[in-house]
Amino acid sequence: MNKQKYSKTFILFILVWAQFILFNFVDAQEDTSAINTEQVANRAFVFPHETGRIFATPTAEVLKSLDLNLILGGSFGFEENTSFLGNVAFGLGNFADIEINTSSLIGTLALSSSNISTIALKGRIINGNAKLPSVAIGLRASNDWDKNKLNESGVRTASPDLFREGLRGLDYEARMTTAFTVASKEVNDNLCLHGGLGITDLRYRNAQTVIWIEPGYRTYQQVGVKRKNLVSVFGGIVYTINDRTQFMIEVQNMPYFDVNLKDGSLVPRQRGLAVGGVRFAISKTLLLDTGIRYQSNFKGLADAQIRLSLSFFFPIKT
Repeated sequence: MNKQKYSKTFILFILVWAQFILFNFVDAQEDTSAINTEQVANRAFVFPHETGRIFATPTAEVLKSLDLNLILGGSFGFEENTSFLGNVAFGLGNFADIEINTSSLIGTLALSSSNISTIALKGRIINGNAKLPSVAIGLRASNDWDKNKLNESGVRTASPDLFREGLRGLDYEARMTTAFTVASKEVNDNLCLHGGLGITDLRYRNAQTVIWIEPGYRTYQQVGVKRKNLVSVFGGIVYTINDRTQFMIEVQNMPYFDVNLKDGSLVPRQRGLAVGGVRFAISKTLLLDTGIRYQSNFKGLADAQIRLSLSFFFPIKT
């Protein structure tokens, strides 16, 4: 327990310290390279890359051709619900991008998230104009079965209600594939709206639950591979505050597993979550995203998470 808390604090400290050093480094570079201070003061900052996402939800934008994007970060909360975010994406010819992602795309129980490694390909099929939005389609799939296991203390932390009703252990493997379409529309120079729809094929196997029923423990097993199709919606708003700063809100629903205590079976369900915060351009190749994440199953502000990530861009010259 203490090791997990120390690791959270260390990761958060490194991310904040890194952006502080980089921010001061960029300022120093601009000061020393300026020949005409008046021209530098009047020059507007322009971020020369596309991001292709809000915080986690996709947009219809794609990375510029040969842009390599690396994202490192995570969500930090008071409870044992920290999740790591890692993403590597590459732009393909200004009409598609491909990414490998590790993030919390599925929930084990109420307050517990599971990091799943996925690979995704997204392509823009309609370029937006004054009347029509940009539209993209994509496919995201986990590259292996993700193993999840909660012991008695893990169940108590993740779902106190299920623990009080007798759940004492949970063990299963899951994988998911999602096909999605997303549209983006620039309302004006400062405001952009995004919205999309996804269909997820969620599969799980080797499910085992342990339930306390007086006078002892009872173990239930689900044999074979189970499957559930889920429809999800997502969307967001990006409002440009100034040359370096954007305010962002995203909402989506996300699958998680509940437990039927009568027969010990897993029950796939969905819950809503929202993130609101800011994106700040530290330099022309570095972004800082930070926001507050809240889920529909949270019971109060103490469950909220602070999301923090650094996004690096490496243009590959030919």
